[in-house]
Amino acid sequence: MNQLSKEIHDNLNQLLGLTQANVYMLRDKTEKPDDKAVLDNINDLLTHVVTDLQNLSHSLNGSFINNLGLAEALRNEVGYINATKKLLCKLEEEGDGPEIAEDKGLLVFRIAQEAINNVLKHAHATELTIKLKKENHELQLIISDNGIGFDDADTIIGGIGFINMHQRAQVLQARLEIISKRNNGTQISLTLVNV
Repeated sequence: MNQLSKEIHDNLNQLLGLTQANVYMLRDKTEKPDDKAVLDNINDLLTHVVTDLQNLSHSLNGSFINNLGLAEALRNEVGYINATKKLLCKLEEEGDGPEIAEDKGLLVFRIAQEAINNVLKHAHATELTIKLKKENHELQLIISDNGIGFDDADTIIGGIGFINMHQRAQVLQARLEIISKRNNGTQISLTLVNV
């Protein structure tokens, strides 16, 4: 993931920067207002792509957890999700327990990303809530949506996303629970002690 982050940052961002430079050059050469408007629109779209790729690059690079901490990384993720306008996402924080260790924080964040990705891809939800509770030396992450849910646990347990979440939870020695019901959303809960 770190290597992919570097490739996005070093290669794709540079290519997009060169593309924007060419758009500027064309805009300066044209005299037609309609052409200028189209080129301005292209430039705005490229700016959005560059920003999204920078955000993706940062989220793929695990070192950002060291700099931001888990809560701030989740806040940023909520901002990215809301910017897509696919659904309304909010983060609720409770407790004033200690900050999670950096290596554990990255694993928790990756579990959150996988759960969020599943909601965006499959849930057809309009609302997504992320709860982060820190009390004493226990951390709980709850991700819930109001999407279509499912009745058959095998439909998700056999998927690569769930396997990844489960394996990371095992490394953390944490408890991972998935509760869902058809047409009644899904809740994923991760409980970690001795953070």
